[in-house]
Amino acid sequence: MFGEGFPAVSQHSPAIRALRTRGYEIMKVSLASRLPAAELPIAGLFLWALVHGLGLLLVDGQIVRGDDRNDVIRRVLTLAGTGLMQGQGRVDGPPARPPSRPKPKPKAQPVR
Repeated sequence: MFGEGFPAVSQHSPAIRALRTRGYEIMKVSLASRLPAAELPIAGLFLWALVHGLGLLLVDGQIVRGDDRNDVIRRVLTLAGTGLMQGQGRVDGPPARPPSRPKPKPKAQPVR
């Protein structure tokens, strides 16, 4: 985690390394103020994966352009924050349950 996604750039750019370190530190401090220490590694992985995913979607042009793009990003990150706090400060809150499916109707028995 927080590794060399683009080593050719990062290895030769102190500015890129500094930005990566700064992003990690901001995330770590923010999570540490909200979650127990034992939960920090998985919460960090969750957020880092989310941010990388959003970044790649932006680079690939798969998120709407213009002002709406910022709103979409804000809403995704807000939703992620809500999910982290679902269990009153615990990442492993109540388990998610899939929507219930209606039970299939029994097949009609042939009349004899």
